[in-house]
Order: sequence, then C-alpha cells, then structure tokens
Amino acid sequence: LISLGVQFENMLSIFEISSGVVVKNSVILGNIPQNQIKVDPFVESSHIQFVTVGNNACLTIWRYDTEAHTLSDFSVSSPENLSSTNFLSIEFTHYLPAPVSTYYIVIGASDGSLVAYDQQKNQYVELGTRGQIIDRSYAAIGCISIKSNCVVVGNADGIIAAYPIMGSSVQPVDTDNVYTHDIGSAIVAICMDEMNNEGLIGTEAGGIHYVNFFENMVI
Repeated sequence: LISLGVQFENMLSIFEISSGVVVKNSVILGNIPQNQIKVDPFVESSHIQFVTVGNNACLTIWRYDTEAHTLSDFSVSSPENLSSTNFLSIEFTHYLPAPVSTYYIVIGASDGSLVAYDQQKNQYVELGTRGQIIDRSYAAIGCISIKSNCVVVGNADGIIAAYPIMGSSVQPVDTDNVYTHDIGSAIVAICMDEMNNEGLIGTEAGGIHYVNFFENMVI
C-alpha cells in the first residue's frame, strides 16, 4: 500500500499490508500539493514503479526496490505552457500501435484537458490543441479510467464521458463518438468494469451512481 497521507502533508509512505508496518517513507520536496498516486501496471520485477501528480504540473516517477528497500525518484520537468496547470489524476494507456509503440502516462488537468507523457522518450506528447475533452466544459478532470481501448473521464462539473481510443490518439478523434452523462455533482471517483462500459461513480456530494454507457443509463 502506498499513501500520500493528508494533502499538503506531502509525506509518501509505503506500507507492508500483512504487518501494517511502514517499510519506507519520503518527504516530497517543493511544498507542492500532491493530488493522486498510481502504480505502473507494466513494470513487473523486484521493483514497484508508481507515479505521483500535483499542482504546478508536478509529475514524479518513483521506483521502490522490494529487495534492497531503496526508493528513488525522477521529477519530470514541465514545459512552460504547462507550468501553471494543476495535475489532478493519472491513468496508463495500454501499449499503443506504431508509431508510438509504447504506453503513455495520461494526466487529467485543472483546465479540463488531458496531458500525456512518454516514458520511453522522457517527454510530454504533443496532443494538438490539448483542448477540453468534454464539449462545452473546461472543468478539471479529477478521474480517468482507460481500459479496452476506451477512455472514461469525470470532471468537476459532474459530467462523465466515454470515447474510444482510435489509433494512438488518447484524445477524442470524433466528437460524435463522445458519450456523456451529467451526474450533477463533481466526480471524485470512478470504478469501471474491464470493458470500461459500466461502473460506479462517486461524487463530491457523497452520492454513488451506477453508469452504463452501452445502455445509455445512469442511476
């Protein structure tokens, strides 16, 4: 279990679940609020790799050696056009086809856009205009789910949207293929099935909703 603790505390802790003991911790320097953490599912070895994102385009890639019990980190430098953007949520794509031929870290931003980072090239990916994902809404994207060639995002306006990944583009290629539902309160959590078709949505108002994109239904 990896925890960021209370926001603004910026204390990263790694727990051994069976004993409940903290096996490693680290203070995240810079006094920048951290917003989300996610384990990289594609790194399978004696290392656990995970990513944290925070305000002011803060992106850090961490690696914990489970045998040597050492923790290392790499802070990614952000381009100037992202420096004032807050990074709020993280997800990983599957392996994308050529010419990408790798997977991206996808980040939900405070301006309602998605940002992608290529670890193989150690650089941010040019996503064209990087405009809003959800039509007529520039609200912050606080949740992302990427499964089975489908992207689901939830934003602070209470809108949840789904669209297919076409080729290697993590942004909608055709706005007519973006399906949305208005939940009515800022979306703070998403838990979708393996097809990214149905799942549960948690809101800031304390509600839990069931969504099914195939049947075009929200309860």
